[in-house]
Amino acid sequence: MWQHPHYNNVHLDYVRWLRQWTRSFILLDLVLVAGLVVADFSWFTYGLWYLAALANLLFISAVYFELWRRKRAFLWFLREWREQHHLYPHLPETGNSVGGVM
Repeated sequence: MWQHPHYNNVHLDYVRWLRQWTRSFILLDLVLVAGLVVADFSWFTYGLWYLAALANLLFISAVYFELWRRKRAFLWFLREWREQHHLYPHLPETGNSVGGVM
């Protein structure tokens, strides 16, 4: 998506943020998946089921937290874009793309 010239020329802040977020999310996931592999190996080899449960809980919590942070940052970029363009005043400020009027 961010390879398109329009994004690189007009929405450079968003492109930089999205690249950084994607890289950090992938890096975090790789580290957490490695931890899950070690925890599952310990579970099956030594019977340390609590370590595997803790690792799975940590993984799910971290992914959920990162997705929540992405949503909040995206809504901030959306609000900033709307304030700069004033093209769609009928859309709510919550980031929902569907207007409330039928």
